Amino acid sequence: MIGELNLRADLVCMPIEGYDVILGADWLSTYRANVDCRRANITFSEFPKLSFMGLHIDFFRSTSIS
Repeated sequence: MIGELNLRADLVCMPIEGYDVILGADWLSTYRANVDCRRANITFSEFPKLSFMGLHIDFFRSTSIS
C-alpha cells in the first residue's frame, strides 16, 4: 500500500544494504512507470499524484578518472 493505492509486488528479501526496495522492469511496466534517470524520479501515468524521488548522486563529479 502506498497511501490508498494497493500496488502489488512479489518481493524477495536479500542481504543488500542501502536500498529499501529494488523494483524490476516487470513491476514498473505493470504500473506504467515513467523513469527519469537524470532527475532520479519515477512517475505513473495512471496515478498522477504518485511519484518517487530518489537521491541524485552525480557519479562523474564525485569520481576521479585517471
